[in-house]
Amino acid sequence: MFEQAGDFTLSEIEAYRKFAFTEAVGDPQHDPFFFVEDAPSWITSHGYQLFALQAENGNMTPWDPEDASTKELKAFRNKVGKGRNDSSRT
Repeated sequence: MFEQAGDFTLSEIEAYRKFAFTEAVGDPQHDPFFFVEDAPSWITSHGYQLFALQAENGNMTPWDPEDASTKELKAFRNKVGKGRNDSSRT
């Protein structure tokens, strides 16, 4: 849990969700759906640090994991703290 995410504004949470995940998780009809109110349960501190760094650098191009190589996926998972050996991985 990333409790600090509970203090983020709606626009910050939606921008993070758009940056880090496919558009589908923002659709209430999709399973899973990432509720804004539950942001502390699906935003990680490492993921948010990456998001903030990208925002600082002006590089907020949405990333679609469907177009990523396996190397890119592994690097992303490791960067946001969900690597293969991470006990918080679900």
